[in-house]
Amino acid sequence: MCCRNRKPVDHVHTREEAYEGKTIRLDQSVTQWQPASTTMRCHHFPWWILWFIWPAFFMLKWLIPLIIGSSTAILQTLSVISAPFFALVLIGVGVALLYREHILVARKRHDSDSNETYTDE
Repeated sequence: MCCRNRKPVDHVHTREEAYEGKTIRLDQSVTQWQPASTTMRCHHFPWWILWFIWPAFFMLKWLIPLIIGSSTAILQTLSVISAPFFALVLIGVGVALLYREHILVARKRHDSDSNETYTDE
């Protein structure tokens, strides 16, 4: 099950001298498709991770009710506080839109008044 790192294959056919000391790979077609200096990575499943499943399951079994309880308490508090705050925000947005419309109308009047004075002269 252990992966081995592949070492670069020396091309025996390019050497002129006698070959000594290493095994010769007879299947050269495999090495033609792979770069000579690459190493293969291990693509096996890390079985030691399975030891974390049961402790993680029991930890989540304990944490999920705690998280749900705390989130509902926080949401209830926010809903009590947010109702008046939301109303105040809507009132503020409405006043800002009315003010903006008032400013736009005033600018149009000012532009139309200034255009009329230039055409009269």
